[in-house]
Amino acid sequence: MADAQGGRTETGARTPTGRWATAEPGAGPGAAVARIAWLDGLRAIAVILVIAFHLAPAAVPGGFIGVDLFFVISGFIITALLLREIRLTGGIDLGRFWLRRAARLIPGLLLVLVVCLPPALLLGGAALAGAGWQAAGAVTFTANWVELARSRDYFAPAGTGLFGNLWSLGIEEQFYLLWPLLLPPLLVTVRRRGGRATAALVVLAAAGCSVALLAAATAAGMEAAAYYATPTHLVGLLLGCALALAVGPERFARPAEPPARSGARGGRATALTAATAALVGALGVLAAVARPQQPGVQASLVVTASVLGALLILVLGARGRDRVLGSRALRWIGDRSYGLYLWHVPVLVLGEQVLGAAGWSTTPRRLLALGATVVLAAVSHRLVERPARAALLAGSPGRGLRGLAVAAAAAALVCLFAAVVALSPGLFAGSSTHGGVPAAPAAPHRAEEHGPASSSRGDATGGPGTGGTTEPDAAAELAGISATAVGDSVMLASSEALRDVIPGIRVDAVESRQLGAGPDVVQAAQAQGGLGDLLVVGLGTNGVGGAESLNRIVEEAGPDRAVVFVTVHAERSWAAEVNAAIREVAAEHDNVAVADWDAAISVHPELLAPDGIHPGAAGAAIYAGTVADAYAEARR
Repeated sequence: MADAQGGRTETGARTPTGRWATAEPGAGPGAAVARIAWLDGLRAIAVILVIAFHLAPAAVPGGFIGVDLFFVISGFIITALLLREIRLTGGIDLGRFWLRRAARLIPGLLLVLVVCLPPALLLGGAALAGAGWQAAGAVTFTANWVELARSRDYFAPAGTGLFGNLWSLGIEEQFYLLWPLLLPPLLVTVRRRGGRATAALVVLAAAGCSVALLAAATAAGMEAAAYYATPTHLVGLLLGCALALAVGPERFARPAEPPARSGARGGRATALTAATAALVGALGVLAAVARPQQPGVQASLVVTASVLGALLILVLGARGRDRVLGSRALRWIGDRSYGLYLWHVPVLVLGEQVLGAAGWSTTPRRLLALGATVVLAAVSHRLVERPARAALLAGSPGRGLRGLAVAAAAAALVCLFAAVVALSPGLFAGSSTHGGVPAAPAAPHRAEEHGPASSSRGDATGGPGTGGTTEPDAAAELAGISATAVGDSVMLASSEALRDVIPGIRVDAVESRQLGAGPDVVQAAQAQGGLGDLLVVGLGTNGVGGAESLNRIVEEAGPDRAVVFVTVHAERSWAAEVNAAIREVAAEHDNVAVADWDAAISVHPELLAPDGIHPGAAGAAIYAGTVADAYAEARR
């Protein structure tokens, strides 16, 4: 993603067309291309969308489409570079190509890993959870597959983890390895059958296959796999490739037409300006109103954003210039967008944990994280990324390869360090709380156990505030019943406390589980005779869900079984909707009660992890207490 994110080191002078002439020292013919100012503007829009998505997910729930805009830009630029090299030299120097990609990607990436892993080790908790695996995936170009193998959900409220944003680099790095191997034989094959235009159609067909795989995986309920897997997320890259093949980079290198004020030329310019504004506006609307937790929305947005990105490049190429997208401010952001992308999530994760422990409220924490990201990206760009790339690409190939070998050795050390962290978390884990604020649970991805916990947390019914005051008679009754709990990561974090209150409870809690999956889980448990006398359902944190799913759960449970629905506490746009549906369904059924976790924990936000969602030990006691109180109320 380095090229798509402005991670290209250039020494250039401004041309009369408003573009930037660029050349990397010693980079060869495949690297000397015109730097187009509005492409930097598109990079800026893309990185702003992604950062906004992570800083303010409730306000910009669809900001993740910036990644797909990056992919389109990258596919276009890389193909343009390769086509130019083929035209000038008759082939592709694979060694030089991969060296250039490594020179763009590795210095900044290694810096982020080396700087951010040590404080994560010191803090532990949410900052450290999964960080070792993510770092190992980053330096082995497999970050997306690592996230998928660990059952991570990019859209889960628990957050992406310290290096969770690096999954997209994995897809792009894999593309960099394969595309220069596939492009020359493709061009040779279609030389007498329409040339590059036919090649573009072949690539479009491949993009269509990727969309089909994306749709199939989504329809099968495998939305995480659909988003993370390389074959299902290639549409943006392939559309960019097809655009470069069909239109040709030479179209974008011609002098821009001067702005016309009247006549046909003026009408064309006005139409292109309006089209640009409409396409950028469409991206903004998607980012603001999208609800990626709804089934199928993620896949639809991936495809839609990719198509809009390709159309933007096509329209802007026809215009030749754009004063807004080519403005100095957006060019500055776009030129540093690779660093901004690398730094923003680690800074946010570390800042949330440290500043949350210090009692900072959400808005100041996020603003400080944004400022720190900009500073770190600017410093990294000037002092590390540009000098390192220049050194790697200067002089003879042997010197560049030696520099790359040093970088590879550093990557190997990071990988080794990350493996130790991933495989031996107990070496660094310490307390589950830091500075008085509970960290997000570093628990298994799934809890499915019977009976009481092996060690007690004490009196889980005596936590502070609402939900921690289970009466003795109710406690005695709960101790003698059989129960099943079905939930997501919030219930997973509270599973031990639930077992303290209801010793016979069976907890089936999975990270990122959606409310829509609840009926099938309950049905399967019912078929196996495993529901018990009480069914506790704690779902809805990870996405929208309504009365239909809740009513199906009640129907599967049957009228003779007590059902307790736990309300959602999360700073998410759908939380109020889910809670309203819970109360609506409870009012319609005599055997359904509501455990108001949202109200109970709202008066004790200090008992939540920095994400404001997952409880520590004391918060989990409140969670269990609300369940016990709801059951007691329902039995009266």
